[in-house]
Amino acid sequence: REDLEPPKPVDPTNPRVLSLMRYMEEHLAEDLDVDALAEQFYVSKFHMMRQFRKETGFTVHAYLQQRRLLHARDLMEKGMRATEACYRSGFRSYSSFTRAYGKRYGTTPAFYVLQHFFGALTPSVIQGDMEAAGASYGAMVLTVATMFIGLFVIVALAKKGIKGAVLFGMLISSVVYWAGSF
Repeated sequence: REDLEPPKPVDPTNPRVLSLMRYMEEHLAEDLDVDALAEQFYVSKFHMMRQFRKETGFTVHAYLQQRRLLHARDLMEKGMRATEACYRSGFRSYSSFTRAYGKRYGTTPAFYVLQHFFGALTPSVIQGDMEAAGASYGAMVLTVATMFIGLFVIVALAKKGIKGAVLFGMLISSVVYWAGSF
């Protein structure tokens, strides 16, 4: 599945469609709908929708949503929280963003951020090989749980003044992770 691939490039020749695409790209975060776009370009909304679909293969709404999803994903890759990326990309509610994101990419935006964060720790994820990195949902849960167990052990031992608490916590984390990987 091409989860993280950008859409196929569109190469329209109609100047109105090109202007419309440029306008949408420059105003992604704004409240854009077909009526407002038709009014902005002084054209019938039905004619605009037919021309756009003929030239691009997308409906206006589908194209706009796809561009917004790609913009949000780019923002999340740069470290922005999923909620903030949602609103900065023009979505009006986080639930509609999550639904659209899940439908397009097969995961939630928040989970994508986690994958991206944890993926930075392994070279195979940087190269895009998620399966080789073991970045499945189960592996991610195991990794997070292991980190919390290790942190809990370190804090508990440090409070009691036991020397080597960090080393012991790391050892416990490794054993839990190793045992959970079977």
